[in-house]
Amino acid sequence: MRYSKEFIELDKTIHERASFDCGVIELNTFIKTQAAKHMQAGINRTMVLPATSILGNGKFPIWSFYSIAPGSIKKDSLPRAIAKKLPHYPIPVFILGQLAVNSTFQKQGLGKITLIKALEQLWKLNFDMSLQRS
Repeated sequence: MRYSKEFIELDKTIHERASFDCGVIELNTFIKTQAAKHMQAGINRTMVLPATSILGNGKFPIWSFYSIAPGSIKKDSLPRAIAKKLPHYPIPVFILGQLAVNSTFQKQGLGKITLIKALEQLWKLNFDMSLQRS
């Protein structure tokens, strides 16, 4: 079984969440029961790397996933040298909330690929936001 060339937004109608198992109960529970609800509520965005083959139930298995969410940090939680250059209100950040690789596909470098794709998406979001401010 091969995986897609792109991460795409989780869609519970086409992605097989029930069979996902990365070996960590909390991450399994997140993708199976919480990710779609969190996206619907606007809490985060979950991106999945689906297989290219469809299962018997008509859905694509998930090889790996990550989720990102907006957040903020207080200026005083940063090192003084950095904090003194920043405004006095909370600093907006993006949080990489979850990242997991299906156990079947672990130890193949997919975790690195997933992390790189998450960071690329965050970089693009940051770049797009900076263009909007210009």
